[in-house]
Amino acid sequence: MVVADLNRPDTLQPAFTGAHGIFLVTNFWEQGTDEFAQGTAAVRAAKAAGVKHFVWSTLPNVEAISGGRFHVPHFTGKAKVDRVVTEAGFANHTFVIAPFFYQNLTDALAPQQQLDGSMGWALPLDPRVRCIHMGDIRELGDIVAGAFALPDQAGHRGTSSPSIRSRKTVFLAKWPTHSLTSKRTRIWARIRRIELRSQTESPADNRPRLRRGRD
Repeated sequence: MVVADLNRPDTLQPAFTGAHGIFLVTNFWEQGTDEFAQGTAAVRAAKAAGVKHFVWSTLPNVEAISGGRFHVPHFTGKAKVDRVVTEAGFANHTFVIAPFFYQNLTDALAPQQQLDGSMGWALPLDPRVRCIHMGDIRELGDIVAGAFALPDQAGHRGTSSPSIRSRKTVFLAKWPTHSLTSKRTRIWARIRRIELRSQTESPADNRPRLRRGRD
């Protein structure tokens, strides 16, 4: 085992030396993280170490897509590293775009108590599609392994970068309200459509509800 620190670039090349491929994931939520700096340092170290296949866990550039209307740094910060990966000139490079994980709903994004005492989530659902891009975090390793195993299909030489999206299933909702019930937990959720401005402001009165019921 070799220990390295993304915040200490001098530790990266020794750790990468002798490796055929690197799968890089940065953690925006770790205090003080600069994803662009970490990603750039890792790319440079991997290239210097002779890595053949660089797999980068990225996300869409929300600022570019929205024309600067929305600031979502944990997406855009990763997206800005894409060009660094592409221009490094690895024999193969792959972009993996992970979905919203089911596990988030019981962990980092567990339901929060609202002002009226109920429990609820606020989720961005497109009213035209009525779904959310979701997947199981346990599938991600198999997807990355597949990229390494099939570089001709999931890896690319040059400037065109393939993207692999984990797309397991979707969450459907009918507007204006839709109730979901879990027989196991006897918890039902009522989802209400709210305007984008309200979603951004996240007022407690407009958040989707999660209440307990008998069935």
